[in-house]
Amino acid sequence: MVDPCKVGAIIHEYRLKKNWTQEQLGSCLGVSAQAVSKWEKGDSLPDISLLPCMAKELGFTIDYLLGNKGSLQHLLPQIEAELPKLKEEDRIDFLGQIIYSLKPRNYRQPKGREIEDTPYLSMDYRSVTCWVKQKAVLIATETYLQQSKAALAKDTDFPLNVIPADLLRLLAALIPDKLANPQDHAIPESKLRAVLPEDFDFQGTMEPCIELGFAERIRGGYRLNLKANFAMRTFSLMNLMLNGHSATSVALPAKE
Repeated sequence: MVDPCKVGAIIHEYRLKKNWTQEQLGSCLGVSAQAVSKWEKGDSLPDISLLPCMAKELGFTIDYLLGNKGSLQHLLPQIEAELPKLKEEDRIDFLGQIIYSLKPRNYRQPKGREIEDTPYLSMDYRSVTCWVKQKAVLIATETYLQQSKAALAKDTDFPLNVIPADLLRLLAALIPDKLANPQDHAIPESKLRAVLPEDFDFQGTMEPCIELGFAERIRGGYRLNLKANFAMRTFSLMNLMLNGHSATSVALPAKE
């Protein structure tokens, strides 16, 4: 049975997400602001003829509004059918909105910055996620990140061959084994030396690394700073995807 209070709460939530007034929503649907107010209070339900337009304008499904949520799996056929029809930036935005919904509860939007121009970067014990609204999206699981780190121990090709070999070896050794608490992760010098060649110029390479802002000397050893951690993981993913066993597709525009 449909719960008017729950329906009203959903309409209220999604109306506010669009920064619409009750008057604006009512005008869009051809009803009064008072009617919208009654829906949101749970005093009445919108006419069934209004639901398709309401769902489209506010960005939810009719099933969701009426409480028939089911599992996400049953939405896949519709997503698979509709996603290819979207423009590239809209596809990214769709995936990004899903990613953004998974943000930690303690995530705070930087003051003075809107979500439209603020890259969302997340690195925790499960994955690395990067998203810029309508522009870019990247998700990598910890398993794949570990594979990409292991690949750095082998011969590297573009794009990592543009980095001096000794610096690359040191940066690769500094990538933490675990994603959790990257800022608390210190690798002892003895452990770093153990994975580097015996004739490796440790101090001669580490000092420029610190001066360039890639690494930091902290209690217990050394660590990559947060930006360098993200950068090295991203470059290692590119290395694995470009130079590993991957399917590559290049679509060129047709000649006029």
